Amino acid sequence: VIGQDRSKLPAQEWENPFVDVKSSDWFYRDVEYVVTNGLMLGTSTEPMLFSPNMALTRGMVVTVLYRIAGTPDVSGLPNPFDDVDDGKWYTDAIKWATSNGIVSGYGDGKFGPEDNITREQLAVMIINYQKYSGKKPSDVYTEREFADNDDISRWAKNAVKKLTMQGIIS
Repeated sequence: VIGQDRSKLPAQEWENPFVDVKSSDWFYRDVEYVVTNGLMLGTSTEPMLFSPNMALTRGMVVTVLYRIAGTPDVSGLPNPFDDVDDGKWYTDAIKWATSNGIVSGYGDGKFGPEDNITREQLAVMIINYQKYSGKKPSDVYTEREFADNDDISRWAKNAVKKLTMQGIIS
């Protein structure tokens, strides 16, 4: 799923429920894909919103990865974070992701599920998910550097490099 070119998927009948997603939007097919595959559900039911311009949070990204993995059972898995309350929509996903080495949090018992995710945090989560799943796209590009390469945190440099070579980020 990660890195798959959704523009080449066959057209499916889809009844778009979202008032903020139009068939002329550049992201229409991507919304269709994530909704029909149960990866994202939207942000509101009255009115029915997808919120395509909303920033992604750390909890949202982990939840999508958890759903890609098939929402595995988390019974008995610990919740190592003080800021992840039981029963939240992202709690099981964070327990799963932590137990499988996909996330580790900020330290001191903090995960920040409502914090906007940075590109480097996203890159590390995707690389860790690739390691977990054993599914990794082939490298399609040679190594390249960004103009702001010196601003990429050391802990994220390898993930950014790999995803750039895989063509997932640019």
